[in-house]
This record gives sequence, C-alpha cells and structure tokens, in this order.
Amino acid sequence: MKTYSLACGHRYCFDCYQHYVSSKITDYDIKIQCMHTQCKLRFDDAQVKKIIKEGVAEKFDFFFFLLFLKLILK
Repeated sequence: MKTYSLACGHRYCFDCYQHYVSSKITDYDIKIQCMHTQCKLRFDDAQVKKIIKEGVAEKFDFFFFLLFLKLILK
C-alpha cells in the first residue's frame, strides 16, 4: 500500500490523503493541515499538487489566483 506523510511523520495511505486534500479544496479550504487531529503542520502548494488529481489541481490554482486578486485589489 502506498503511503504519504508530511515532515511531522504522521503517515496515512496515499488514497486517504488524496481524498482528504481534494475534499478540503472542494470545500474552499486551502489551508490544509496534516490529517492527524493534534497536528497543525500545513501542506504547502507543492505538497498539495503531489497528491491531488489534475482537475482538483486546476481548482486549487484558481483559488490562489482569486486570493491574489483580492490582495492586490484592496
């Protein structure tokens, strides 16, 4: 079984992480933390893109684009 972990070392199955990260993005949550309930370590955008599928990656990039626009248009 393929697994994945962040620097914190909390290891989960890759498919579980893929589903977790994808569902966070679908729910407009791009501040994604480790799946361990007590861990506060966040994914960076490169780590997110390693895990998610192409269609979700496009949505993730679009969210970042919208955040960027919001910052510069303030």
